[in-house]
Amino acid sequence: MKIYHYREHVEDVNTSPVLVTGEYLWFSFAENDPLNANNFILPAHTTTVAPPTIPEGKIAVWENNAWTIQVRPDPPPTPPDLTMDPPVGSELWKQINNIQF
Repeated sequence: MKIYHYREHVEDVNTSPVLVTGEYLWFSFAENDPLNANNFILPAHTTTVAPPTIPEGKIAVWENNAWTIQVRPDPPPTPPDLTMDPPVGSELWKQINNIQF
């Protein structure tokens, strides 16, 4: 049996401004129940209802036991890469080294 995974619904909306709970993630196949061959095991945050075709720039969201199509939110800005030293004289370098020019 094909099953469809969606992002867990979270109560704290402050976790991320672009986290869309219920967003369709991927599909997989349910495993047979070893105690009852007529049943399948459905993991949490899955449904047997297939999502609709998803247009470009949109996402499918599982809410109220049905799929809806929503506009894909903009991703958050990329934070600076702090794994390497910033170029000498750059704004980030000045902030880190607390240097006034």
